[in-house]
Amino acid sequence: FVLDTNLWADVLPSNVIGYSSGQNELISNPFIKLDFHYFDEFVKSTSEKNYVPNPKVNRMFFMDYESNELIVLANFLFEEPITPKKKGKTDVNTKLAIEDLHSFSLRIQFRNYDAESIVLPSELNLGIDNLKKCASAWTDNEAQLKNPRDRVIELSYYVDAAVKKAFRHVFKTAYGLFRVLYLLRLMNIHSISPTARNRIKNAPSDANLSDWIPRPELDKLVFKVQDIRFRKKNVAGSVRYKQLSDGEHQLLHIMGTLKIMKENDVLFLLDEPETHFNPEWRAKMIRLIMETNQEEDLEQDHFITSHSPFIISDCKPTNVYLFHRKDGKLKVQTAHERKLNTFGTSVNILTEEVFNKNESQGEYAGIAIAELMDRKYDSIEDINKAKEDARMLGDSVEKTLLFRKLLMLEETLTQKQ
Repeated sequence: FVLDTNLWADVLPSNVIGYSSGQNELISNPFIKLDFHYFDEFVKSTSEKNYVPNPKVNRMFFMDYESNELIVLANFLFEEPITPKKKGKTDVNTKLAIEDLHSFSLRIQFRNYDAESIVLPSELNLGIDNLKKCASAWTDNEAQLKNPRDRVIELSYYVDAAVKKAFRHVFKTAYGLFRVLYLLRLMNIHSISPTARNRIKNAPSDANLSDWIPRPELDKLVFKVQDIRFRKKNVAGSVRYKQLSDGEHQLLHIMGTLKIMKENDVLFLLDEPETHFNPEWRAKMIRLIMETNQEEDLEQDHFITSHSPFIISDCKPTNVYLFHRKDGKLKVQTAHERKLNTFGTSVNILTEEVFNKNESQGEYAGIAIAELMDRKYDSIEDINKAKEDARMLGDSVEKTLLFRKLLMLEETLTQKQ
């Protein structure tokens, strides 16, 4: 049996985008290994005379925390001017009070982990030339050097209409720019020794590769994004990227990942992307995915793992797979097979039906209500004391039931007296 690689190329998606809110090795490990293999392909292209380029390099991208900077730059530089929103729509940047990208800089140096000179592939040299065309100012000391390992390129960008126009003219799409930035960041593998690289490529499947990758000093990285700043509403001056909250970073990361791939035949593998969102944005996520696909007329697939009833409520039952583990055995069935119509179903019902939780409040508060329900009420004083204790509770079905019980007991005791 001979595997026809051309046939597989036609069947598999043209791009695969991975994301995990935590350290999920099942998702991150394959992407990390592939990055190291892609890096080897680029090194071969600079050293082998008869090298034939692999058209599949690089079509798989893992959106880890560090890639967020690249996502932010590509999206903001290609973002259309703010226009009045359609009814019911809320732009992410409006929510974050970000008016626009203010400025940023890039730094590229040409030395490896052992301070020896490196050669970049022609694709990235062309990418650097294009980045120079869009820069507000840049320096390149190549002409003055005796040793190529000392070469450093500094590019600075003050983002205005002219700079955005230049990026759109040169890179055509946000994805086109993101790909160049991503591959430049891939060159940071030059900062890792060959021994460590081979160890990662040959690591067992159960290894946590995120912990295996050495963290080179910042000044030894081949490629570095520096000093991203934003213009924010009602804020004087610029705001540094690092000053944004974790929640703001997460929102830019996830929504930026979804927005950047405006082309067909893309598979998104998203592991609990809503983890750091508040309920408002958890409820919006599926709608934003659908709107992006419809507005751009895209055919994309999104495989999402989630513990959020908001996500499930926006999905058709044939597209919802429920995983249950019992006695060491895993059972998988669709919501349709469970005769559970998830689409448009109340999150309270889904919380009970899917996650086996029928309380409408937190467990600690639930214990307090249960204690009030189980008390002995032998007198009107006991009931009045319970009412006083219940004042600390907010509105809930359980609180309503408690007060109904207290009123009935109060009526019964009053009649006896």
